Amino acid sequence: MNLLLFEPAPDNAEYDHEQASRFFQPAKERVSALPGIKHVSFARHLMLTDPLGWMTQRATIPDIELPPDVANVAIRFNAVDPGYFQTLSTHLLVETARATGLATVAGSTESDRI
Repeated sequence: MNLLLFEPAPDNAEYDHEQASRFFQPAKERVSALPGIKHVSFARHLMLTDPLGWMTQRATIPDIELPPDVANVAIRFNAVDPGYFQTLSTHLLVETARATGLATVAGSTESDRI
């Protein structure tokens, strides 16, 4: 498998948010039409890059006690399009059964022990 990563920056071309949003779908369609391309997807940030630029949401976690001076924790996350994990050939855990230690992998009918 070959993987090409690139980071278009429509804001550098002084696109506003609406113009930038309209840029990505036609770009995806044009790249998908190139010979030999199997999958194309987008992510807000590239995997394995500095997470400091990622989006953050503060949350509490049920049944987890935090130190007295900590009200919640910061969870960093990334926005990806629906085909992102397929493009990277990544299996995604979609449900877990804690009691048995089994997990169902998206696109699979088998369970894998975790």
